[in-house]
This record gives sequence, C-alpha cells and structure tokens, in this order.
Amino acid sequence: MPRTVIRFAPFLLLAALLGCGDDTGGGGGNSGAPQITSFTANPSNISAPGQTVALSWTVTGGVTSLEIDQGVGPVSGSSAVVTPTVSTTYTLTASNSSGSDTESTTVTLGGTTPPPNG
Repeated sequence: MPRTVIRFAPFLLLAALLGCGDDTGGGGGNSGAPQITSFTANPSNISAPGQTVALSWTVTGGVTSLEIDQGVGPVSGSSAVVTPTVSTTYTLTASNSSGSDTESTTVTLGGTTPPPNG
C-alpha cells in the first residue's frame, strides 16, 4: 500500500502546483477594467425644460471613479437625478487602475435631437 502512495505522490504534487493559482487575474474575479452593462434615462423624453430625469446604471468590476459629463460630475451608487433644460446626451465613465468604460444615454426635450458631443 505505501508503494501506491509514493507512486502517485509526484502526480499529486504536480496537480497541486498547476491547479492552484493566485487571485490576481481572470476566472470570475473583479480584475480588469470596469464594464458598464447598462446606462438609462427615465424618462428619456421630457416635455418641458427642467423636468427631473433619473439616470441609472449598472457597472461590474472594481470601480474607483464614476463620473457623468454635462456638468453632473462625480457620482456614486447606481443613480443620479438631473434636470436638463435642452435635449442632452449624458456620458457615464467608470474607471479604475486597469482602465475605463463609457456609455451614453440621451434625454430628448419635446422631440428635439441633441447636438453631437464634442
């Protein structure tokens, strides 16, 4: 019986070394740049300037910074309220030390199309 254990010991050691990794990358962890999986405006159409609109988002991965342009600035959590006075395209940027992701959503005022960002 001891002979069988010794015969398989190198294979067990090899399996242990190959099968055990560290948690620094891949395989379901939160490594890498964040990913914005949704960014929406509700309502996305308003009839008068200054009506409140909820911007909501879902981000996966580790996030160290969330920011919305158009004067909104840094945000936290999963939503923010804005009161646009014209048709506006909002861009959310999620960042960490590995990179960033951006996604946009548009609020339309009375059927007008917003000017392009730039």
